Amino acid sequence: MRFAIRVVAGIGSAALLAVAAPVASAQAAEAVAAPTAWGPYASSDGKAQASGTVTVTEKVKKVGYWKRWWTWGKKCSWRDGERVCKKVKVWHKKWAHKRVRFEVFTVDSTLVNHKSHARKFRCAWETFRVVKKNGDRVLRSAKACGGSAKLSFTVVNADRIWVDVSRGTFSEPKGKHSGWKAVHPAV
Repeated sequence: MRFAIRVVAGIGSAALLAVAAPVASAQAAEAVAAPTAWGPYASSDGKAQASGTVTVTEKVKKVGYWKRWWTWGKKCSWRDGERVCKKVKVWHKKWAHKRVRFEVFTVDSTLVNHKSHARKFRCAWETFRVVKKNGDRVLRSAKACGGSAKLSFTVVNADRIWVDVSRGTFSEPKGKHSGWKAVHPAV
């Protein structure tokens, strides 16, 4: 009887490990942080307001590249009836894979236009400035000429993200800027 109980307990623990193993490996491949709220930031006249969240997801992917290296080899030739050998560099290359970690930033934003029937500046604008870790810069904009507008975008390996809330016409922001406010990392 004791032997049967041990066998059943062993099978149960093996089944539990078989179920838990894929879940643990899926969590290791992608780690999602809780969304960080930013704002509300308003234009200098207070008639445009933006707020939202930033979600950071860490991912790992397999990237292929050419691995190159060199070794010393001999190159021989015949000169005046004698064999002459000299050392030369011989280059080799091989297709290899490596795992690369990167972060994906998802920025969700809600822009509210409190004065859509204004005479001079009818629309509310928000402009995001993203500086990536490699130094590249990205700009994203959204406008709300009615009540409100939503904007969502993703950026890979961002170092800093700022937003500027302003007022403007249908085609571009013209004035009443809030100045650059930090979205990530939040100050």
